[in-house]
Amino acid sequence: MRSFPAILALGVIAFPLAPAQALTVLIDGDSLTTGSSFATGATWTSPLGDITFDGEFRNDVSDDDTVAAGASGASFDIFTENEPVGFAFSFDVDSITFLYGGNGGNITVEAFDVLGGLVDSFYQSSTANGQPAGPATLSGGGIRSLTWFDTGGGYAILDNIELTAGGSAAVPLPGAGLLMAGALAGLAGLSRARRR
Repeated sequence: MRSFPAILALGVIAFPLAPAQALTVLIDGDSLTTGSSFATGATWTSPLGDITFDGEFRNDVSDDDTVAAGASGASFDIFTENEPVGFAFSFDVDSITFLYGGNGGNITVEAFDVLGGLVDSFYQSSTANGQPAGPATLSGGGIRSLTWFDTGGGYAILDNIELTAGGSAAVPLPGAGLLMAGALAGLAGLSRARRR
């Protein structure tokens, strides 16, 4: 009697997985569907969950470099130098991409997990004329808050903030359950035939 190939046994145990579909939400403050209802301490219910903002909501972008990078309309700002502001999320975020600017000073942007641990950070020593204004991306599983501050001035904005969530888990490919059921049925049939 022939023995079953090892690959057949592995095929029964390990069925194919696909990455989960990531979802994105844009926070740009220019319409109700992207967070224009934000004010200090306000909460916006996005398709991914609740987002709370504790900084200054501005009705304009007055940094030429940030405008050149693609920012327009309303933006999110600090209150004063050395005072962090930011967003809190009721859901895990995988990555955050944003435009930034300030026309002076510097900017530090930090992402934290639910326990307050630093997940990722970004720093630019100058945001004066001619400096890059993004986009920049912070990434790492389980981001629950985003803060930023400027030690050299009272104007440091973020705009066009894109959150990506839900892409870190793996899910079975469509039909993987049927493949596994078929493999198990085949093994059961072979087992019956072997007993005869």
